[in-house]
Amino acid sequence: MDRATGLTLLELLTTLTISALLTLLASPSLIDYLARKRLHTASAQLHSDLHHARLTAISGNRRIAVCPGTPARGCLTQSRWAHGWLVFEDDNRDRQWQPAERLLHSSQAVTPLQVQGNRLALVFFPNGTAPGSNATLIFCNPQRPQELRELRISLSGHIRQLATA
Repeated sequence: MDRATGLTLLELLTTLTISALLTLLASPSLIDYLARKRLHTASAQLHSDLHHARLTAISGNRRIAVCPGTPARGCLTQSRWAHGWLVFEDDNRDRQWQPAERLLHSSQAVTPLQVQGNRLALVFFPNGTAPGSNATLIFCNPQRPQELRELRISLSGHIRQLATA
């Protein structure tokens, strides 16, 4: 006689109960991980865009500006980097994107994060420097204010990314 293989109802319920408990125990750490990852990704994206803007300024012998804003609204009049940012050729040297100027890149909003900065626009010159554009941009998650990421841009055009916890 062949013996049927499989799980009894009791074994199945026990397995499901243990799985549910393990999921509940792991979810706070998963939420923390996702919050940290979101913060890191947003700051890394702006760091990459700033680095690309500097390299484009050097290789193209042009002034490249980066400002908080969207293609629909242009550069914002306040330092609200969390709403997204624009990277563009600043042909008329006004640090404001005009539709006639070449838009190199635009970034989406980084909600629910907050990004605080002390500059409305950053400009990289053809020699790679950023005169008048030294800045510190601070990324934080309002639910986890103890974890910050900073981007620091020096007058020489050097861009540094720092993590504080």
